[in-house]
Amino acid sequence: MVGACVYAIYVLYFASERPRTQEKNVLQQQLTVLEFVTNPQDYSFATAKKRAQWVYSEAAQTFYCGCPFEAQTVDAQACGVGAVSPHSRKSRVEWEHLVAASTFGRKMGAWVKGHPSCVNRKGVAYRGRRCVRKVSKMFNRMESDLYNLVPALAQVNRSRSNLPLTVPRNTLAAAPVQSFGACQTFIYGDYVVPREEVRGWVARASLYMHHTYPAFQLLEDPLYQLYLEWFLQYPPSDLEKKIAARIFRVQGNLNPLVTYYDDLLNRVYPQPISRLAGSSLSLR
Repeated sequence: MVGACVYAIYVLYFASERPRTQEKNVLQQQLTVLEFVTNPQDYSFATAKKRAQWVYSEAAQTFYCGCPFEAQTVDAQACGVGAVSPHSRKSRVEWEHLVAASTFGRKMGAWVKGHPSCVNRKGVAYRGRRCVRKVSKMFNRMESDLYNLVPALAQVNRSRSNLPLTVPRNTLAAAPVQSFGACQTFIYGDYVVPREEVRGWVARASLYMHHTYPAFQLLEDPLYQLYLEWFLQYPPSDLEKKIAARIFRVQGNLNPLVTYYDDLLNRVYPQPISRLAGSSLSLR
């Protein structure tokens, strides 16, 4: 049954009219001339999580499934995810990187090879996330960038791990589907198919990270091209705009892909546009 639902999502999405190559090219050109400012704050990931709690305090719902949460506990029943014991760690809120921390961490030498400063009290060298946190201010800024952090039900976050947020372009993988009750985010093989309501948000956060930290080339084709499509197909919701405004108050830099979305869209579509079923775009 779940497999049929995912297949239906796949067919409906790819049967819809999608932004043409010319439109994506115009958008990509506009992104190269936008001003992207890195996270100016120099604080730890632990501090970033505390600030994220305030950012989402008036809109406390998890990203992938829309579950309400209070403090650190998610009401998984209220969003149809199913019975998750409130005493289980799986029922807690975790702060999820949309562009996985390993995606940029593994592009830094200290993550892969270690560093002379990364030696424990017993004289044993270590590497990975712990090491790069210790020696790289850039990693700390990227890891703590609030535009890339969203609240997630721990059960979903841990299942996602660092899998890409995408929709397979050709065929669905043969691996079993993992679902979370009524939640419309699915894990299918080596992909996570996010619910439609947040696909534009995923795109704008991921494109922001890619263009804000260009030395790391975080997005490669075809994922970059897909996110251009999602950017155009799914405009920012009132919630996404509200969260971006709160992040600006805390962090001090804009995500121009949210703030200037309408202006960017007008440059891509200089004529008035209409939105069809499935959030596709077409010229009038």
